[in-house]
Amino acid sequence: MKFLLVFWRYLLWHYSKGVKASFLLWENLTSFLYNFFSIRSLLGNFFTPWRRLSDIYPKWYEFKEFFSTFLTNGLMRIVGMFIRFFVLLFGFTVILIFILLYPVAFIVWLLLPPAIIFMILAGIVLIINGIWI
Repeated sequence: MKFLLVFWRYLLWHYSKGVKASFLLWENLTSFLYNFFSIRSLLGNFFTPWRRLSDIYPKWYEFKEFFSTFLTNGLMRIVGMFIRFFVLLFGFTVILIFILLYPVAFIVWLLLPPAIIFMILAGIVLIINGIWI
């Protein structure tokens, strides 16, 4: 009899507090992924040189050195934009996949108790009928 009481309380928790906790978990994991991929930071620093690698510009009368520094700094900015773009693309893809797969996980969460009951009953029926897999 205690088993049925425990099972009933579990079902109450599963479909009340468990559902609320599931939404909170989804919100926290989405926030975690956003911060893990540093989306805000990467967007804010999109045009900065890669790893802050840049040369200091020489005086104007050294045209060859000035042009070399200009090309190096420009190249480092392009490399930085290229790498940040792909990290942002990967981060947004992971977040989008997570957001799209959450409804599937939520439906599985809702169907777990009935599925467990069904599997237990099906196992009992198979044992009674003598069907072994």
